[in-house]
Amino acid sequence: MASAGAESDLAVGDLCAVEPYLSCGRCIACRRGKPNCCVNLEALGLHRDGSMQEVRIVPLEKLHASEVLSAESLALGEMLSVGAQAVRRARLEPGDTVLIIGAGPIGSSVAEFASLRSDIVIMAEVNQDRLEFCQQNSAARRCLDAAGDLLGQVREAFL
Repeated sequence: MASAGAESDLAVGDLCAVEPYLSCGRCIACRRGKPNCCVNLEALGLHRDGSMQEVRIVPLEKLHASEVLSAESLALGEMLSVGAQAVRRARLEPGDTVLIIGAGPIGSSVAEFASLRSDIVIMAEVNQDRLEFCQQNSAARRCLDAAGDLLGQVREAFL
């Protein structure tokens, strides 16, 4: 973590994306340069209060400024990076069938990136509002109502 008074090119009012993962810097994983494996890892909005507040204090190194992206685009950065990483790690091939459980922000991000690699992207969602949004806006070829007979729908979709 940056020390008090650390040098930075940031100025008050700069638009920044916030990296929401906070590691301790002391455990074995942190000392080995793997803060994503920190035994004390905390995420803003999950383990600590989120950012739906007027003021949010975060370590300096967790701020990533941009002079090009809008505030709205910067707010999507972490969610999109999770989706991109998930698809990269899945090593999708053209023609692979992808089933995404959950049409929330991250599931939708995964669908967008998966659709760049495969044309067979299916999403399942239990929340009716998200399901409707998925049906109207998602890159998924098909959106399944997971509150119903999901197994039957999956069989039908994949057979």
